[in-house]
Amino acid sequence: MSPKPEASCICRQCGKEFTIESHRLAYGEGKYCSRKCGWAAQYIPLHERFWSKVQKTDQCWLWTGAKTNGGYGKIRINGTNRPAPRVAWEFENGSLPIGYEICHHCDNPSCVRPDHLFAGTRKDNVQDMIQKGRRSSSAHGSGERHGMAKLTNDQVVEIRQRKANGESAKELSEKFSINRSTVHDIVTGKSWKHILEP
Repeated sequence: MSPKPEASCICRQCGKEFTIESHRLAYGEGKYCSRKCGWAAQYIPLHERFWSKVQKTDQCWLWTGAKTNGGYGKIRINGTNRPAPRVAWEFENGSLPIGYEICHHCDNPSCVRPDHLFAGTRKDNVQDMIQKGRRSSSAHGSGERHGMAKLTNDQVVEIRQRKANGESAKELSEKFSINRSTVHDIVTGKSWKHILEP
């Protein structure tokens, strides 16, 4: 059996010259002389990978990578999704103490600027939220800030007013494209509790 034709290649990682069977070039091989060089070329340090997903503005540093429904950044590290604000804070300050979470001075969920972040307990975060006039304690946002919200705060107020003026749940559900049970929950205060009556 005659030997298969070979091609000469230069490793993109270490610069070493090596040979490979010519037909393997069609499968995208021939870039690296070994698996070790291939893995090394694919490894990007966490700092570099993290900050490549950040758009720095004069105010907030905005996460442009994957986000939760509430708009908080997330990054995959060792097979696990980690909150981007926490990772940014830990770059500057070390490990977050047990029982603490990351809070935003700027109230911008997509911000990862370290000086806009602070560590606090759940109680600290809720108190900060109340002082700033935000009534949501959900990490995913609530009301119209929730990623799955179908209504705005103004529409919720309107639904309550219309129901108080005699419109039926059926009419309201059709007008606002929601279920009758959703109308009931809004009117009784079971949902959208943070919206105060006008």
